[in-house]
Amino acid sequence: MRCLSLLALPLLLAACATTEGYTKLVDTWTGASEASLIRAWGPPQRQYEVDGVKFLAFVRSREAYSSGSPGYLSTGKSGDLVTVLGTRGYTYTRSCETVFEVAHGKVTSWSWRGNDCRAAEK
Repeated sequence: MRCLSLLALPLLLAACATTEGYTKLVDTWTGASEASLIRAWGPPQRQYEVDGVKFLAFVRSREAYSSGSPGYLSTGKSGDLVTVLGTRGYTYTRSCETVFEVAHGKVTSWSWRGNDCRAAEK
């Protein structure tokens, strides 16, 4: 039973992760230094500069798989067996891109987009 609860913990934590939690997490970086951001997040995948303002883009992407559902046999109205077809599994991409705006060495704003920008709320 203890092993089962340890295996269930990551699933429960993932279930608690929300876009609101991610927004709150990213917002804590407003006012932080560029150096501390890079120390925590690692080097950005892209960066560009416009009129002395830097934009640092951090991108996370992964493949996920949905297994679909199996087919089954059922009885129709007349009592005959009817085959109900299942659905095929498929692969899809989960991604999150977060861009921080940095002016004078400090994070001034941020934005994110994607279907995997989630974090647990604290």
